[in-house]
Amino acid sequence: MGRDTARPFAMWGWTEATDADLEILQRQLGRRPRGVVAVAARDRCGEPQVIVNRPILMDEAGRRTVFPTLFWLTSPYLVREVSVLEASGWIGRLRERLLEEPEWAEALRAAHAATARLRLELCSPGELEALRAESPRQYQALVETGVAGMRGDTGVKCLHAHLADYLARRKAEPGAVNPIGREVARLLLQRGVDLLGDCVPRTGRVAAIDAGSNSVRLWVGEWREEDGGARLKPVHRELVTTRLGAGLGPGQALDPGAAAATLEAVDRLARRAAQLGAAPPVGAATAAARDAADGGAFLLRVWEETGQSLPQLSGDQEAELAYLGVLTGFEAGPAGPLWVIDVGGRSTEMVLGDAEGRILWRRSFPLGAVRLTDEHIQSDPVSQEELAAVRRAARAGLDVAEIEAVKRELATAGGGSASARVAAVGGTATTAAAIGLEMRVYDPGRVHGSRWTREQVTELVHRLAALSLEERRKVAGLPPQRADIIVAGLCILEQCLEVLGAATFSVSEADLLQGLIASRLGGRRKGRRPPPGAD
Repeated sequence: MGRDTARPFAMWGWTEATDADLEILQRQLGRRPRGVVAVAARDRCGEPQVIVNRPILMDEAGRRTVFPTLFWLTSPYLVREVSVLEASGWIGRLRERLLEEPEWAEALRAAHAATARLRLELCSPGELEALRAESPRQYQALVETGVAGMRGDTGVKCLHAHLADYLARRKAEPGAVNPIGREVARLLLQRGVDLLGDCVPRTGRVAAIDAGSNSVRLWVGEWREEDGGARLKPVHRELVTTRLGAGLGPGQALDPGAAAATLEAVDRLARRAAQLGAAPPVGAATAAARDAADGGAFLLRVWEETGQSLPQLSGDQEAELAYLGVLTGFEAGPAGPLWVIDVGGRSTEMVLGDAEGRILWRRSFPLGAVRLTDEHIQSDPVSQEELAAVRRAARAGLDVAEIEAVKRELATAGGGSASARVAAVGGTATTAAAIGLEMRVYDPGRVHGSRWTREQVTELVHRLAALSLEERRKVAGLPPQRADIIVAGLCILEQCLEVLGAATFSVSEADLLQGLIASRLGGRRKGRRPPPGAD
């Protein structure tokens, strides 16, 4: 090893490679690696993602040989996703950027140089002198090459190597962060790839964070043994309203204040999850991040400043995860087809599936409580003209013809559209239930599974629209921070129910957050129903 092994381990946040790590690496790589110095990055389940290799190895004949790839990306999940980027032509695009942006090329030179220095630091003076004496060419390769042994100081030949270099060194050397690896991380987050891996622990406490257009939410659950196996029981819920999607128009950047508030909320809620003994949260970002011109840059900023990975979900992914989350809330699964409606801040998802978790149809519509409030509501109380405009916008934003076609197909298949149950998730639906139950203190156990009618939603729309904002803030069950957007949210829910022809619906506390956790347990992706979730 090198002259001072404690310093790099402490500085870079590396950990020693245990026997268990080596067994995992053998499974990941298909062979047992030689010369592993440390694990530089781990996923949320503690398995290696990036390893540190010994720069000078001894072969079977006792000769020294150079291994210039200091950092090795071993996570099969990340390797696969980076390969998708390479197959999409990103190596060529990043090479072009290096030619067009001198400051970017200089940053890559600094990264190559920093990696080369670190590699030498991990070698003892005796090892270096012996290598120079035995093999001058290999010694030259060791001291003159950068990331993954690249000789050109602006070389880009393997995105896997650059991502590994970025993940291993970014915390200790902010002035020499690998710009190619950093850009790969941003691209992965925008593609919905979780930088902390595609798993969650199957024991202990787990957590999920959703950075939505209106709020940042945390859910913490705990695995508990019951008859029939382990079930995930709720431990803690928390919400911070940050309005990340407020005032966001086409092609616009996020509001700096809302972005800062969201970043702070993600950090605070992740720390809260850690205080409760949960593994690093699985996370996601939804409509505001995918709509904003700087959405990817924001997700990268969250990652670098908080260590939380919030992959950007597509609208279809958001719909599927909401459905998967609702399924976790059923003790024995729904009887027959199930519609799920998720009214968010900037988008509304509608999805039809079956009891086994198979998605039959799903869509995400550019409708949300924050979006329609921004676009149509200025008066206080809400005027009748504004209320009518919100309803028209909600109706126009839904693809009514397509939904009707899905209902006819469902009836033809024997399910019968009228027999399909409807569940609503999200803040609009749970708030409607809380108001209906006149809750002074929110009780998720009473809200979950409660049943309501479309007529009650319509009545609530008119009741709340007639109140001033200050009066709405005093309504039992209505959080003050949601009072300004609740009318628009309820109008969207009302129109969704009307298009479905649903006279009644149930409210589910289990939603996207539980769906995020269930999706990492191999449920629907492997053709199996996800494990039971929160009650």
